[in-house]
Amino acid sequence: MSVALNEVGRTGELELVFAEKRGKTILEDIYYEVPFKVTKLSYPPASHLAQLILMTPTAGLFGGDQLSINIHVKSGAAVRIVPQGATKVHPSLGRSAVQNVKITVDPEGELHLWNDPLIPFKDARLRQHWTIQLYKKSRFYFWDAFSSGRIHHGEQWEFEELFNETRVYVDQTLAYLDRYQIKPQQQHVDHLLGMSYYQYLATLLLFDDKLVEDHTHPFQKLLSSSITPVAAGVDIPYPSLLAGRILTENGACLRKLQERAAELLFDLLLPAPCPAFRK
Repeated sequence: MSVALNEVGRTGELELVFAEKRGKTILEDIYYEVPFKVTKLSYPPASHLAQLILMTPTAGLFGGDQLSINIHVKSGAAVRIVPQGATKVHPSLGRSAVQNVKITVDPEGELHLWNDPLIPFKDARLRQHWTIQLYKKSRFYFWDAFSSGRIHHGEQWEFEELFNETRVYVDQTLAYLDRYQIKPQQQHVDHLLGMSYYQYLATLLLFDDKLVEDHTHPFQKLLSSSITPVAAGVDIPYPSLLAGRILTENGACLRKLQERAAELLFDLLLPAPCPAFRK
């Protein structure tokens, strides 16, 4: 399909299909357009996971961008996807950037998706939709976050709109729905999720048939322990699905909690050490 020159990088698609072949996770199918770029799969030592770095060689998201991501992990495949860096959302000039992400993890498939924070600039607008299809024997581990803006430029809570919707289906049943819309210029910031002291919000989702109610306690303890102010809550809203919401004061604390959450996940549920977050 041909794309107008002025639309290159603004209507990009990314499709990734992971499969198992002879005991090894491979990229069975791949398609991407600007602004997406992916590296070759790597295989960290002593890990059962293949690792893929998702790159965005452009400056970030702009008003009017329409991006689509489709990730499918087939039975037997196990992969961790990490980004090259934080996603920047630039001033939108009255038009929202839109990103739609569809994830499917088949039974006995395993996906780890650990995102860096999204950074909305002053006057930025973003609408983001996640649709996640899981099955009873799927394994899915997810971290996503955003900041209040370009903090070191004094742009906290100066973006126009951030809309995010996450739908998780298990065997075609809607198991989890999270939707929020933040418009700082129309809402008093102190009343936005109690964000007076916090500059980052993160979401943790874990789906594993080994998860039980007792697993909420170590995650709650971990996510609530920090030198800087942290507020966190953890629950199991659906069988085998753990959901956590974390508020932190700064990016260094957020990064530390992300890495420790991954390490705890491996300690409790997975048979191997947590591979390092390499970029």
